[in-house]
Amino acid sequence: MCLPLSRFLNRLRTCLTVMVAMSSCFIANQTVALDFDPLSNGYSNCSYRDNGNGTSTITVTIDWKEAKGHIGRHSFRSRGVLLYTYDANGKLNSSSRAATSLTLDGVPGSDYSQDTYTIYYSYSNSVWRTAAPVVATVVAIIKNNSVAQWPAIGVRAGNFTNDTDYAEVNGLAYIAPSNKGGECRTLIDPGVPPPPEDVLINMEAPDWDLGELVRGGVTHKSFSSLKDQLCFTYKGNNSITYQEYVIDASNRNGLSVNGKYQLKHQDAQAPGLPYQLTLNESANNVVLPNPSRRVFKLNNNGKTCFMPTFDVSTDKNAKGGIYSDVLTFTITAKS
Repeated sequence: MCLPLSRFLNRLRTCLTVMVAMSSCFIANQTVALDFDPLSNGYSNCSYRDNGNGTSTITVTIDWKEAKGHIGRHSFRSRGVLLYTYDANGKLNSSSRAATSLTLDGVPGSDYSQDTYTIYYSYSNSVWRTAAPVVATVVAIIKNNSVAQWPAIGVRAGNFTNDTDYAEVNGLAYIAPSNKGGECRTLIDPGVPPPPEDVLINMEAPDWDLGELVRGGVTHKSFSSLKDQLCFTYKGNNSITYQEYVIDASNRNGLSVNGKYQLKHQDAQAPGLPYQLTLNESANNVVLPNPSRRVFKLNNNGKTCFMPTFDVSTDKNAKGGIYSDVLTFTITAKS
């Protein structure tokens, strides 16, 4: 572990005092802690840009409060910035040297690491050393392969002192390729990240022939063959499983009085036959129509298929002939 000079001297002075009484001291055993405090007013102007050369540029503006009152009884040395990555399962890693370079308003920072965290700081006479309230922009260059498992970066405001360092208690700025228009997502609980990428979903919906319906009862018809299933295809990865989706469908014939879809006879004057559609996939079970907006999750392998089951109620006096309906499916991410 390499201590900045001021920290080394601070600990050396402490050490010499102890030596008078004990005749021994080991500077290497000194540990600097990380504490948390509401030391900023938040984040803005977040962006994630792929540079096309194996690196990406992460940008975020941090609004720091005055350092005094947010560094305990310690001496202010520099503004601090902490960077976080996630593993393939969306688990937050400790702050680290995630950037190949990091600047604050264009002034480069250095990294200081302890066993449990890394913080960027600078002793240069610049915005880094401003203890008064200050708004400054962080620009970090990261290697794409360092975030390949989960393409997102967490940026957290900090204060660097002569002893205990401080990080923003009210979460971090979560910056991913899906960020649009400079939006900043502040994660109060950084351990529960949203998916880092927008998902483009394609749907495959076959035509279903329910065959002959039971007059005066309920026809229960399932389609177990893969060619008859409702399937969604997309780019698969582990982050997919973190997003919940709502699936629903509108229909051509409108709903019945009890809120179900309707099959209509070729004779428009004939009463409709109410029905519902249940979609089953492993632990997912969604009944349509879906006014309660029940959610489901996509598989991480790039394809999720549902086995459809229709339940059609038919009056004993129902008119014979051909009935039909057209369903238009929609799938939306739950916000």
